[in-house]
Amino acid sequence: MNHVSALTHDGALIRGWPEIIPHRVCPETGRHEDDAARNTRTEWWYEFGPEKLLPGEDGEGDCPWHDYALDGGGATYEDAVIALARAIYDKYGNDRQVVDSPAWRSGG
Repeated sequence: MNHVSALTHDGALIRGWPEIIPHRVCPETGRHEDDAARNTRTEWWYEFGPEKLLPGEDGEGDCPWHDYALDGGGATYEDAVIALARAIYDKYGNDRQVVDSPAWRSGG
């Protein structure tokens, strides 16, 4: 079993942990190109979101999903962590009475 893959994907998308992974990209396009020789810069891309993030939100069947509106990245791991934290705060706020409530956690 690929231990890193299990930590990254199983923890990130199923349990709602952030997924932050390095990617090699082309500096001119900011994308991962098919021609590997063009991918000379490292960026850290992130995704976030459990199967049910807020009450009433459901994934498709047993397949976990993420909040694609929070996808992004940074030039360094630290930049990605800060950008993701800001995006989560902007979208969901930081009211612990809401996000840590039994109703929020149960999706009800």
